[in-house]
Order: sequence, then C-alpha cells, then structure tokens
Amino acid sequence: MSVRIRLQRHGKKGKPFYWIVAADQRSKRDGKYLEKLGTYNPNFNPPLVELNIDATVKWIQFGAQPSDTAKSIISKEGALLKNHLLNGVKKGALTDEEADKKFEDWVNEKNKKSETEEVASILEEEMGSIDNLITSRVDEPAKRFYSSLIKSISKKEGILQEELDRIPGTGKNQRLTKSDLLDYIKNRPFKDSSKDKIHEKKSNDLTPSIENPIVTEPLLKGQNQILEMTRMEKLVSEHMKSSLETSAHVQSFIEADVTGLWDWREKEKETFLKRENEKLTFTPLFVTAIIKALRDYPMLNSSLENDRIIIKKEINIGMAADVGTLQRLPKIIPDSKMREMAYTGRRMLADEAKDSGLVGEIYETQDEMLDAVHKLAAEIASKSPVAIYGLKAVMNYSRDHNVSDSLDFNALWSGAMLSQADMTEAMTAQMEKRDANFDKMVDVKKFNESKS
Repeated sequence: MSVRIRLQRHGKKGKPFYWIVAADQRSKRDGKYLEKLGTYNPNFNPPLVELNIDATVKWIQFGAQPSDTAKSIISKEGALLKNHLLNGVKKGALTDEEADKKFEDWVNEKNKKSETEEVASILEEEMGSIDNLITSRVDEPAKRFYSSLIKSISKKEGILQEELDRIPGTGKNQRLTKSDLLDYIKNRPFKDSSKDKIHEKKSNDLTPSIENPIVTEPLLKGQNQILEMTRMEKLVSEHMKSSLETSAHVQSFIEADVTGLWDWREKEKETFLKRENEKLTFTPLFVTAIIKALRDYPMLNSSLENDRIIIKKEINIGMAADVGTLQRLPKIIPDSKMREMAYTGRRMLADEAKDSGLVGEIYETQDEMLDAVHKLAAEIASKSPVAIYGLKAVMNYSRDHNVSDSLDFNALWSGAMLSQADMTEAMTAQMEKRDANFDKMVDVKKFNESKS
C-alpha cells in the first residue's frame, strides 16, 4: 500500500481549513485516512499550523510520500529535518543525544524568529489602530461616546450636540469627563439663548435613557425583566419590523478554530464512555457554550412586546430531532400534542406522558419501577421466544407500512416461522394447568449470511 501525506479540505467556501493526514494513495482526496497528523489554517497571517512531528516522521520512515503542499508545510515545522537527523543516527553519523540537541536548537531558533515577527505584526496593528482612532476623532467627532451623566449635564445647561463634540476630552480615548464639561461650562464663551425652548423637560416626560431604563414588575413566567424602550429604541424597533416585509434577510456566520476542543474530546472520550456508558459528543459542549453566551449577554435572549423589551431569565435550547422522533411520535401520541411539543420544546412531566400514552405506568420510587419491570420481563420471558420475536417483527413492520402490506407480512411470518413445537407445548400446558416450558430460540441468520 502506497501512503501519501496530504491535505484534506474542511471549512466552507472561501474560508478553507485543512487537516494534514496520512492516507492511502488510492483513496479519495477528502475520503478516509489512516491517521490525522495535524491541521493547517490559511485564514490567518501567517497561517496557523499544528503538526504531530513524531507521527509525521514515523510515516515518512515507513515510506510515505508527502504532496508538494504538505511537504512545504511539514518542512517548515521541522518534520523533514528530524527525519534527516534520524537517518543520520541509523547510519552512525550521530548519536540520539546529538540529534535531539540539533533539533532542539533548530526549534528554539525558529520560535525566537516567530516571536520577533509576531511582535512586529502586533506593533504594526496597534499603530494602525491609533491612526484610525485619531482620524475618526478628527473626521467624525459626532461618534464620540458620552456617558449618561455627561448627557444629563449638557441637556441641563443647554449644550447642543455640535457644541458638545467640540469640547476637548482628557479621558481615555479622548473621552469627555465630568470635570472637562464643568470646566468648559465655567469658562463658556457664550450661552445658547434657546436652551429653555429646546431642552426644557416637561413634567410628564417619563421617557427613560437606555443607560437607566425603568424596570417594572415581571410580566412573564420565570421573573423575566421588563425594560421600557427609549424613543430611539422604539423607532429602531418599528423600522426592524417593517424591514421584514421590505428587505431580504441574511445570517452572519463566524468561524472558530475548535482544534483544541477536538483534541480534548479525543483524549477524554474513552474515559467518559467507560464511566458514563455514553459516547462523548460535541453537542453538549456547543450547547453549554451557547447557554454561557446567553447568560453573559442577556439581551440576546430577549423579545419585544409593544414598547417593552422582555429579557428572559429562563434559557431553553431546542434541537431538531434526527433519529426518527418526528416520524414515529405521531403514531404514539396525538398529532396535535406532538406538534405542540415539537414547536415549543417544553418538558412533558410524568402524569402528562401517561395520559398521552407515551409511557405506560408511573412509579413513586426507582425500586418500585425496577421491581415491576423485572416481573414484566419474567412474564414475557415465559412465553414462546419465537412468538415474542415474531410479534416484535410484525409490529415494527406495521408501524412503518400500510395495513395491506402488514397483513401480507404477518401471513408470511406466521407461515414460515411459527413453531409447531411451541404451539403443542402451549396447548398441553393449558390443558395440564401448568407453566409452559419452551425451548430457547436458535439464532436468526440474515438472508445474506453465507452458510457455514
């Protein structure tokens, strides 16, 4: 088998993300591989590379040939150098200690060079940010941030926005502080005579600022917080609602490198499976991240009700069922109940589940449940194994097919598989008023299995 070290593409169009893999040369480009050796992300400058050098060298020693692109990447990471040093050890030109020392020196030199380039890049970005900040302050002074206290004082003193933008600030990023504003007012060259007309606050004006919203009593279940909307928020809300009918809507996606998450799962999945008897998937990790984000940024978990913002205290995560739940559930519970559960994602408690037919019985304790289950299992086990197996097969077939096909399947099964010995034993036990004693069912072979 000829092995190639190559790149396997992942990510989306325009933003590729690659795995560095060892694969059979005959396999498809993005198909099965023998081992994942690392990752290559060209969406950064410089590109981000993570490489298992020892594993890469192992495959090269076995005769694996890297592609041109992969060769360039693994060479920069030192895999080819380490392979060269190992060959020198095999020929006796170097000792293991000397080879390790040479490779370590090369890695240190490479890291030192990378750190220098990174510092230079950071300095360049910082200088660019400073230039942009200065430019924005000169060209767009109206976009400067003002605290609620500054706005309150300026309104009281009749300072218009244009005048406020011209006041120099001594705070961080040239922010206007309280002392800056008071000093300006003290030495103000003129006062706007229209202050009282423009900024007069009416006694019935209860419109709150966004920084200090009015909080009323909770409206919805779960003690949700209710915020009165400001005039600006009302205008934005109206425009957003009208845009539903006039504008095309899009979604924004931000990619994140989860290589660390992948590596952690690979390390922990076996231990988790032994401890919990369940596979460790990425789903609970992503759901946990979403919940944390909603807790840190509660405005993302909010809704509008007239002129108020409802900040939800409860967090419900809904997932689309992909194991046939939506196909099978309507045959167990009423369609209306199934749709309600699917649309809302709410929890169904035990009493409701029993009333809906989703569960058969409810028990007060786990011990009671286990005792009842064992008794039921013993009763089922006392019946003919072939009959129980056949009932399962027939009922499962009937669930997924129409009545006509199900009747044909039932007739075929009964004619081909029904045990005469079990029927005789069942009737004999009935007449003798004793428990039936059935033979164990032989293994059922699949039709495509070869005969031994």
